Amino acid sequence: MKAKAILCLLTLVLASSAWADIVVGNFENSTDGWWTGGWRPGDSSTPVQANATLGEWSMKMTQVLGGWDNTIEGALLGTPAQAKLAAYGKVSVDITTYANDFPAGWASIGLLINTGLGEESGWAQTMWSVFDWQNVAIGSTQTLVFQISEEAMAKMGGATGWANIGFISNTGNNENDPITGEPVYPAMAIYYFDNIKVLVPEPASMVLLGLGGLSVLRRRR
Repeated sequence: MKAKAILCLLTLVLASSAWADIVVGNFENSTDGWWTGGWRPGDSSTPVQANATLGEWSMKMTQVLGGWDNTIEGALLGTPAQAKLAAYGKVSVDITTYANDFPAGWASIGLLINTGLGEESGWAQTMWSVFDWQNVAIGSTQTLVFQISEEAMAKMGGATGWANIGFISNTGNNENDPITGEPVYPAMAIYYFDNIKVLVPEPASMVLLGLGGLSVLRRRR
């Protein structure tokens, strides 16, 4: 009995390597499959060798007009990250911002889920929803962790056409110069995204659970 319990624990420890967070965007390989999701004029994204929290590169996202707008979006379809997000529903991202890049002085970020599955009809049959809006600490580097709903997790797991995640920004709107008609501010929001991960349970938690099971078996003997 003891030998079997030890074997189970060793198996659990070896399997725990499969329970690690999955990095889906660190931008060391150009865009890592992420693209500009923004739809307003002036939106742009490009990898830059600055403000990285993992490796040397991050993704710089510029929004000229501000307001409510998509930032960057990436595809998970057919990857292990899709299955893990469907199972646990958590995504984290490191975001760096500078005060001068946010004339409104505030911004918030939500996690976008787009799976091609939803209740709508016609071309709009998508799961295009935003979850877990959080305030951005302007002028800092911070890690935001997002949790999606059980419905979104199920649709992520069942997606076969596309399975995208992204980030939605909300901040103040730019003003127009009364003479030229051009935006007053160069940009209303500039984000540096890095170390985007789909989160899974920590291996240490699984090992502790196994040790607890061994302790119970020992007391029963």
